[in-house]
Amino acid sequence: MDWQVDTDLPADATAGAPLDFRIALRGDALPPGAKVALVWHWPADWALEAPGALTVQADGVAAPWQRGRRADWHPFDHAAIASLPEGGRPVFIARGLGVQTFMEERAPLSLRIDPRGADSWTEVARLHLRVLGGAPHMLVATAPSDVAVGESFAVHLRVEDVWGNPARFPPMRVEIGGASGTIRAEEGAMLRLTLRLDAPGVHRLAARTETGLVAESNPILCHATPPAQRRRWGDIHAQSSIGCGARAIADYFRHARDFAAADFCSHQANCFMVTREEWAETEQVTRDLHEPGRYITLLGVEWSGVPAVGGDHNLYFPGDAAALHRCSHMLVPDKSDLDTDLPHITDVHRHYAGQDVLMAVHVGGRTSNLTWHAPALERLVEVHSTHATSEWMVEEAMRRGWRFGITGGSDGVDGRPAASHPGRHGVRNLRGGLTAVPLPELTRPALWDALRDGRTYGTNGPRILLDFARVGPARFRISAEGTAPIAAITLLRGSAAAARAALPPRDPAPSDWWRLRWWGAAGRGNWSQTRMTWDGEATVSGALLLDAKPWRWDTPSEGVARHDAAHVAWRSITAGSWDGVLLRLDEIAPGASLHVAAPPLSAELPLDSARVERVGGGDPASRLVLERLPILPAAPGWTGELEDPDPRDDQPHWLRVEQEDGGIAWSSPIWPAPP
Repeated sequence: MDWQVDTDLPADATAGAPLDFRIALRGDALPPGAKVALVWHWPADWALEAPGALTVQADGVAAPWQRGRRADWHPFDHAAIASLPEGGRPVFIARGLGVQTFMEERAPLSLRIDPRGADSWTEVARLHLRVLGGAPHMLVATAPSDVAVGESFAVHLRVEDVWGNPARFPPMRVEIGGASGTIRAEEGAMLRLTLRLDAPGVHRLAARTETGLVAESNPILCHATPPAQRRRWGDIHAQSSIGCGARAIADYFRHARDFAAADFCSHQANCFMVTREEWAETEQVTRDLHEPGRYITLLGVEWSGVPAVGGDHNLYFPGDAAALHRCSHMLVPDKSDLDTDLPHITDVHRHYAGQDVLMAVHVGGRTSNLTWHAPALERLVEVHSTHATSEWMVEEAMRRGWRFGITGGSDGVDGRPAASHPGRHGVRNLRGGLTAVPLPELTRPALWDALRDGRTYGTNGPRILLDFARVGPARFRISAEGTAPIAAITLLRGSAAAARAALPPRDPAPSDWWRLRWWGAAGRGNWSQTRMTWDGEATVSGALLLDAKPWRWDTPSEGVARHDAAHVAWRSITAGSWDGVLLRLDEIAPGASLHVAAPPLSAELPLDSARVERVGGGDPASRLVLERLPILPAAPGWTGELEDPDPRDDQPHWLRVEQEDGGIAWSSPIWPAPP
C-alpha cells in the first residue's frame, strides 16, 4: 500500500495556545477495523480532551478515539488512537487544540497506522513545528548572591510568558539599579546589565520595564572586601531529548546558562535510553559549553534501574569523558555492548569504588532505594524536584547514618533546566528547584570538591541566602535573607523540630486577608505516586468574601476557578508541597466559619481564631490551615542563634527556611561533633 500525508500544520505555534490544523492520510483506503494514531513525545502536554479539540474522520465518517500511553513507542509515549470501523482514509482535525506548554525548536508529531487492527504499527509521517513563547507575563531579575563594594557585576533580566518560556514582544526598555537597556525577544528575551554597589549589606534591586512589568532581584550580599567564597546556583538534574526529555542537549545547556542565569548544570539521561552516539554527543556538548569563570558543565548520566535493584541514581564525572555503563539496554537498539551493563546498584558501587565519581539519590521515575549504600560515592540527596518535595528521603538517609549534602533540582523533562515548570501537569507536579554551592572560584574542580564534601543547600526555586553553622555542641548561628518575607525558620533534629526562630510581624495588626492553605502527598515516590488533587471549594458563613487570589500555584493549570460573595472554588495539585488561596473577608459576625470541601480533607474552620489547623488521614497525613494575615509580615531577613534543648548523639541538625510566598530553603545536615 502507498500512503502520503497532507497537512496544514503551521511551522510555528505558541506554547499553551489553541491551534487549528488537519493531518490527512491520502492514498489507498484503510480496511475496516484499521487503527490510526497521532503521537507526541513523553514530555509533551498537548491538551486533547476539550470537546471538539480533536476529531478523527475516515471518508467523512466520525471515528472514535481515546488517549493512551504507549511506553513501547518511547519517546513517542502519548497517543490519540482512533479505530476505523468502516475503514477509509483518516483525517485528524484539530480545532483549538492546546499546544504543549514548553518551547521546543522541533517539536515532533508522529502519524502511525495499524492497517489490520492487530497492533502492528507503521509510522507513515513525522512532522515538526517550532513552539515559541507567548505574551509577556513576568519580569525576573537575577543577580549574583555575593559581590564586593565597588565591584562590577552583571544582573540578568528575563521576560517569561505565563508558562515560563522566553516571551515574545516588541523591544522594551528596562531599568534596574540605575542602569538601563533594551530587552529584545529575538535575543532570547533576556538582557545582562553591568552594575556596582557602593555600600556593604544586603541589597534587593527593583526592576521595571516601560510596559509596566516589575520585579525585585534576589538578595545580594555586598561585602566590604572581596569574599573568599561566593554562592553559585545551578541545576544538576534534568533531561533533554537524549533520555526522556525535550529539546536538543545543546539547547538544554544554553537555556540554563542564558535564560535561567545558572552558574552550573549537568545532564542526567536515563541510561537505558542512551545510545553510543548520544553519549558521544553528551560528552561533546558538555565539553564545548564548559566555560570556567562563567558557566560550569558537569558530565553525567542517570543509572536508572527499577527500585528493586536500586532505583534511579545520578552519576557525575569530573572530566569531559567517561565510559557509559547502563543498568540495561531496554530502549537501546544496539545490543553489542551488553557486557558493559551494571544491572544492580551494588554492581555500580563495586565498579566505581575508588574512582573519582559522585552519586546522588532522589525521588524520580524509579525512586532511589536506600537499602544499599556506598558512602564514598553517594554524597548527595535531592530534597525537591518537579516530581515532589521529598523531605522524607532526606530523613530516611539521616536515619541510616548517611553523611551527605542536600540539593534541589528540576529532574525536568521540558528541556528548561534551572527554570522548569510543570505545565498542564502531564508528567510533573511542581516547579523545579536549585542547588546553591559556595565556591572560591567558578571552576569545575571547585564545584566538584564542594559537591563531594556536601557544602550545598537546596531550594524549591528562589535564590535564598542561607548560612548555617555550629557555634556550640547543639547551638547554631543562622543567617537567612529571602526573596520574600520569612514565615518560619526551623532547626530540625532528624525529622523533629528542635527549635524555631521568633519572627514577629513588622505590623501585627490583623488585616482583612486570610490565607487558606493545604499540604499533602498521595504517597512517597515519583510524580504519579505523590500527586494529590485538591480541586475543591470553600463556603463562607457569617462573613462577606470580597476577593480571592491564588497562593503558591505552580502553573496556570491551577488557580481560583471562580468566586462570589460566599464561595470560592479552585484547582490544585500538591506533591509534598503547599497550595492555597488568599481570601479577603469583611463583616465577620460572631460564629462565622469557612467550610472547606476538598477530596483529601474537608473541615469546618471557625473565623474567631487567628489560626486553625486540621490534620487528615493517610500516610503522610494531609494538612489544612486557615490563618489571618497581619498588616505587614516579618522581615525578609533574619540573623540569630538557635539551640536544641534535647540533642541526640546519633542525629544530625539541619535547617528549613520558609517564606510567606511558599519558597523554601533546606541546609545540608550538620552531624554531632565527635567527642
